[in-house]
Amino acid sequence: MSDTKAVDKPELIEPKSPFDDPYADIILRSCDGADFRVYKTILSLASPFFQTMFSLPGGNGKGSAGGELKDGLPVISLFEDFRTLDFLLRSCYPRRSPKPEDLDLEGIGLILDALQKYEIDAFDELGESLLRDLIDEDPVGVFFIAHSHGLEDVARMAAKWSLKRPFLFSRSSQFRYMTADQLYDFLQYRHDCGVAASAVTTSSMDWISNCSDTVTNYRSACKKCYGALETRCYNYYAPKFVLEYLSRAGPALKDQPHEDVIFRDGIYPTSFGSCTDCRTDRGTGMIRFCQLFADEIKRVVAALDHWMSFRYHFTVVCTRHYCRPHLGQGRLIALSDSAFGALIIVPPDPGIMIASLSSLCTSFLVITVLRSSTLRESGLLFEVCPREVLWSYNFCLAAAGFESAMSSDSAAAPESRPKASSPPAPQSNASRIHDAEAPFNDPRADIILRSCDHVDFRVYKTVLSLASPFFETMFALPEPASSADGECDERKDNAIVIPVAEKSHTLDILLLSCYPRHPPVITGLHEIREVLEAAQKYEIGCFNHIAEATLRTLIKGDPIGVYSVACGFGFVKVAAASARWTLQQPLMTFSSTEVRHITGEQYHNLLQYHRACGVASKNVPATRHWFISCNDTLTEHPRCSSGCYVNRGGWNAPQFLWDYLERVGRTLKEKPCGAVVTSDDNIVPASCLTTCQHSNYNNNKNVVDLRNGLNKFCRPFAAEIDRVIAECFGHTDSARDGVWYLTRQEH
Repeated sequence: MSDTKAVDKPELIEPKSPFDDPYADIILRSCDGADFRVYKTILSLASPFFQTMFSLPGGNGKGSAGGELKDGLPVISLFEDFRTLDFLLRSCYPRRSPKPEDLDLEGIGLILDALQKYEIDAFDELGESLLRDLIDEDPVGVFFIAHSHGLEDVARMAAKWSLKRPFLFSRSSQFRYMTADQLYDFLQYRHDCGVAASAVTTSSMDWISNCSDTVTNYRSACKKCYGALETRCYNYYAPKFVLEYLSRAGPALKDQPHEDVIFRDGIYPTSFGSCTDCRTDRGTGMIRFCQLFADEIKRVVAALDHWMSFRYHFTVVCTRHYCRPHLGQGRLIALSDSAFGALIIVPPDPGIMIASLSSLCTSFLVITVLRSSTLRESGLLFEVCPREVLWSYNFCLAAAGFESAMSSDSAAAPESRPKASSPPAPQSNASRIHDAEAPFNDPRADIILRSCDHVDFRVYKTVLSLASPFFETMFALPEPASSADGECDERKDNAIVIPVAEKSHTLDILLLSCYPRHPPVITGLHEIREVLEAAQKYEIGCFNHIAEATLRTLIKGDPIGVYSVACGFGFVKVAAASARWTLQQPLMTFSSTEVRHITGEQYHNLLQYHRACGVASKNVPATRHWFISCNDTLTEHPRCSSGCYVNRGGWNAPQFLWDYLERVGRTLKEKPCGAVVTSDDNIVPASCLTTCQHSNYNNNKNVVDLRNGLNKFCRPFAAEIDRVIAECFGHTDSARDGVWYLTRQEH
């Protein structure tokens, strides 16, 4: 008997009823070893995927040659884990179990992926039941998961719910799964809603109607009411507290564009006032007024729903990870929203649609194109493809719109197309290959790297081996001998030719960084990214210092783009410098083609940093500890007693200086940097009183320019702003300290 002990197999998890039935006819095994005994008939009725699979040879219950059997039943191994597969299979059975406990968005995303992968008929119902309960906890995360799986109703509900809270205060586990440009699109939607909602308080106010004694379209007959409380509000008259209420609600709605905001403490009036003469209760119509106010906010926000249906369907749904190779034909569910369908059927501008969809249409594993040259005809999609067909097969509305618009454009101008001519004789690869320029045309070089666009770079093994452990290892391997049929690696001038995937321009910059006295010239972020990707692939570390120096020169022109590249390749100091430069721009002006290469979490970190700097710096104008005496502009001692100077907090200055500080404070919230103190929007207007000609000013009758010390005042002002901004890195907890917090990405 052998002393060698048999290796124990990992213990298989045994699912509970009904998946322990000994009379089942097939076993589905999860990736973590759970065997589910199920009936093929039940699964076939619930899923076209299983119906097709079981009808194929080898899927009829008899197993295939070499297939695993257990208790005489075929075993089919799946990619899903126990929890995901358990919920999926229970959803196929007549008696469904309740939602699993402690299920987070991460788990729900996996379950929804599986439900779509296996084409479970009850997908919409199950998806909504899983996500609705988490809307209050993480509305942003629910929104992205719902939209990525075509659950439009839940996505709308989550998007609307997210408007109740400031976005930058919240975090979501889904940020790391979305790209930065997808997060930017969501922020743009919130921004548009905020602009629309806040405009309700300053627009023509057509939504206002008579609200008892609160808002009326006639002037009060009571002189005391008219003189003390009433102010003209466009075509209506209202007490002052109503206008003050609207002025408080406007900024709050811009940040949180939801009707609930107008009823919150600090915004809703605490007292309405009354008139002792006419005994009018000014608050009797307030309930009616607030209801009209809330309805108008809901109306203007709802008007932006079409934007969500159109844009997010293509930027989020079509790029989700469930379209993976091992999933087979990933099903894309057409949305049932009629407004969405109408917008696709009648595109406002096919040219814009083509530009925005062309890069996304190629990301699908299977695209069934609905061909039509008359997409603009109302209801065409539903006439060509019945509703149930659109919901069942791999129709991609993006591809349909793209193909149809292209066909329409090409059919409209056939004469503009050049006539076909005889095709040129095919050119051989050898005739297209040419040598690179110096120093990569040296005939003494001992190896050739050939780019994908047929450019040969003659290089020295020694140089590449010193610059790259990758090449050092490769060149240390023995050269392959000729095979029996005479085939061997291609040679040119007795040097082995190694084809590489990079283009000649990228390869030229990368190899120049390895050679002394030949620094490469880089002009754009796209070049840097391509070369850095190649440098990582071939482990050429000497390019990093070149890339870092070049990135610093590009910060001013495209700070968010530099931040994106720096985050992607670990240049922490460059990321910090570019993040600091973004403070000179408002949040919603961040735009760069490079932003799509970073995660939503990294982009959200940058937005939080921007907001933290804005909160810290906007309070600087209200403090006094950094004040210094500045000639005739700011002084601690009383100057002119004729009203040219105003005392605030123990300091005397002309009124224009205090107004200037208020303007800068408002600007700092949007652009928190020291440079705003001298921006054109904040400098003292020429129309302000800037001179003092009073005789009692130091007993001197000469004209005094009150702006003499303004430049001196701005220097410590800007320095104080920069100081509080610099501290924003250190005010986070230790797990997020410093610039690492800006570039980190959770795994």
